[in-house]
Amino acid sequence: MTINHNRLSGLLKRSGILTMAAGVLSLLLAFGNASPAMADGSQDPAPKTEFRGAWIATVSNIDWPSNRYTSQETQKQELVSMLDRLQEIGINAVDFQVKPSADALYPSDILPWSEWLTGTQGTDPGYDPLQFAIKEAHKRNMEFHAWFNPFRANTRPNMNGLTADHPIREMAEGWVVPYGSGLYLNPGIEGVRQFATETIIEVVKKYDIDGVHIDDYFYPYPVGEEQFDDEAAYQAYGAGFGNKGDWRRSNVNTFVEQLYMQIKTEKPSVQFGISPFGIWRNASTDPTGSATNGLQSYDAVYADSRSWIQNKWIDYIAPQIYWSTEMAAADYDVLVEWWADEVKDRGVDLYIGQSAYKIANNSDNQWQQPDELIKQIRYNRMFDEVKGGIFYSSKPLLANPLNILNQLKETVFQYPAMIPAKAGGASPMPEVPADVRAEQKPEGVLVTWEDSGNTNAYYVVYRMDGQGMPDLADPSSIAAFVRKSDGGTTHSFLDKAADAEQTTGYVVTAANRLHHESVPSAPAMIMEAPDVVAGDANGDGAISIGDLSMMASLQDKNDSDPDWAEIAHLDLDGNMTIDLDDIRLVARLILEN
Repeated sequence: MTINHNRLSGLLKRSGILTMAAGVLSLLLAFGNASPAMADGSQDPAPKTEFRGAWIATVSNIDWPSNRYTSQETQKQELVSMLDRLQEIGINAVDFQVKPSADALYPSDILPWSEWLTGTQGTDPGYDPLQFAIKEAHKRNMEFHAWFNPFRANTRPNMNGLTADHPIREMAEGWVVPYGSGLYLNPGIEGVRQFATETIIEVVKKYDIDGVHIDDYFYPYPVGEEQFDDEAAYQAYGAGFGNKGDWRRSNVNTFVEQLYMQIKTEKPSVQFGISPFGIWRNASTDPTGSATNGLQSYDAVYADSRSWIQNKWIDYIAPQIYWSTEMAAADYDVLVEWWADEVKDRGVDLYIGQSAYKIANNSDNQWQQPDELIKQIRYNRMFDEVKGGIFYSSKPLLANPLNILNQLKETVFQYPAMIPAKAGGASPMPEVPADVRAEQKPEGVLVTWEDSGNTNAYYVVYRMDGQGMPDLADPSSIAAFVRKSDGGTTHSFLDKAADAEQTTGYVVTAANRLHHESVPSAPAMIMEAPDVVAGDANGDGAISIGDLSMMASLQDKNDSDPDWAEIAHLDLDGNMTIDLDDIRLVARLILEN
């Protein structure tokens, strides 16, 4: 029996009886979605594939770094800690702000260094934060989406704080417009759009990113009665448009289309997504709009997101639905259903932007309810069109308001999830891992395999139990995601959580950059490991002079290396690193023998 949960929910919502019907709908959902049960025995959707993202904002040091005067080592430590904690709750993608204004968190040939790294724009922080962030995200098998603000020039309404050689200082009159508290590039000028595109394509060319991400800022949000001064550009380039609004929307559309084409020309696998304000238009303005009563992004910031979807100028859209399920003017449920209808059969993925920052921190009392975000995620999963969500933003989420982190881990994020596969990623398919082995070690089960193809990006390790082959559609079978390492063909995973009474073996699959998964490997049953001698580096069963040179070649290896489980017996002092102290201990053992 297949139940159209979304249509049923929409009918109940519009009829004003959704609360009364919640119990019935929950029963329908339980029967209509086969999924693993939660620890308390209740049923909760647990999809194997789901985009679970988090924004990391750098402008004004919102999320990272904690302030603009920290050292590079402190900045690195903060980011590593943030990514570790996001990974712990099941996040599998980050949208990292690399261009807060007309500045950069990477060494750019176009823009100066961002002031949010050192306190002064143009000052080199001593390392490449973007490269570091990509490496750390990929180490955790997280997708990395580089987040750009294409048209914000300065967070001040003038040139104050910009470097003396900033390219904006050389721009022609009308290219840069002060408005409200900021300075903005004028999207109505072709040279501006080209400049904005070049700053993004520079990163696409130079860095191993998974996606390009733009948020809701195109034209600035309205400030009172103040007018954005682009009249001269409109008079010069607006012929053929009925009004300035249509012209502005065309400027944004042209930018979006051209940027999409250039990204795909440079690197077809890089995804392009936009996160617009959550309301396109209200039904009171346009009958095809949503049953809401709020600011309309189509009219306020000239974001014609419907055209982006219908023309497939984007790979995904992530509307910022930052309201609760009880907000009358902009109801979360109503907006999710509206956006699901917009993307239906369009070939554009839908991720929902969700407001983690409002938990226990908003005048809407619904955000004082500890399960509001959980309810939203469950509602998202009722729509096939919704492929996941993105939390804004990382720092307030990780502050753990109302114990939200434990709630996520214990309910909707109880099991890990792959990112949904992208269109066009099936050729060439990833190749099946070879020579999979599982060996019982004192600290867990060591699973090893050989890489078998250049298209492989990461691996999925599944546990087997006494019932035979695991159900690969069941995320509770997933033991780990392991990123393909640079250099070497042997990969491994040490399963410290294996249940000695239940786990009998493993299978491994490979996935490519667009998350298409191979068929599983042949099963590997757990074998007992042979005894090893602590300090025996060459494997001859004894401690001898030959072990010293081998130890020296392994110096500085630690528990983050993929082959650590195979060499952990050489860590004699137990500090999880093979260092000089271990080599000295082996030398002492040789002398004593």
